[in-house]
Amino acid sequence: FQDVYQVAFSPNGEWLAVNESDRNSKESLQVCHLPTKEWTRYAVGRDYFASLSFTPDGKRLAVGIDSGAVVIDASEKKEVWRVANLRNRVGHAALSPDGK
Repeated sequence: FQDVYQVAFSPNGEWLAVNESDRNSKESLQVCHLPTKEWTRYAVGRDYFASLSFTPDGKRLAVGIDSGAVVIDASEKKEVWRVANLRNRVGHAALSPDGK
């Protein structure tokens, strides 16, 4: 990693999310499954990341970005929801305890 801005551990200790930015200001989200040390990179976009927040069960990760929010299912390794083009910048994204 070059420039790490935020990190978040899942409450169950199974996942680590890392937000970094390279010298070209391309934002990157990487999530590590800690028991296997397997990393997955997600193409969330080039927006500024405002927040990283896992659900209590650690299965989903809410990512607040400049233009909206993205929800990643860490165990399935896929993006499950996105809202974009909001009028105001997202300050923090989070999910309810049941992940919905």
